[in-house]
Amino acid sequence: MLAILTLGNFHVVSGAGARIFIPRVSFGLEDMFGSVSDCTSSPWVVATAQHGKLCRALQDAGMLESDFDRQARIREEFNSEVEERTRKMRQTLR
Repeated sequence: MLAILTLGNFHVVSGAGARIFIPRVSFGLEDMFGSVSDCTSSPWVVATAQHGKLCRALQDAGMLESDFDRQARIREEFNSEVEERTRKMRQTLR
């Protein structure tokens, strides 16, 4: 009984070099055992649909980038790609 109560407050996560305990946002037995790859091996929308609480806990622990950081990174990558293609197009038209 004590083990269930303890594990209900933590995710046991592997794939980060060793098994570690990550505090849960709220008590529950869903995704009690998980892996970092559960949130990184598939598209983010699919991963959060299947392992939402685990992915959120990994973000809160700093093991995965936050939603804000991911959006900023994607926006920066997009802007860089647009600038690069624009530069190449201008060179082609000269």
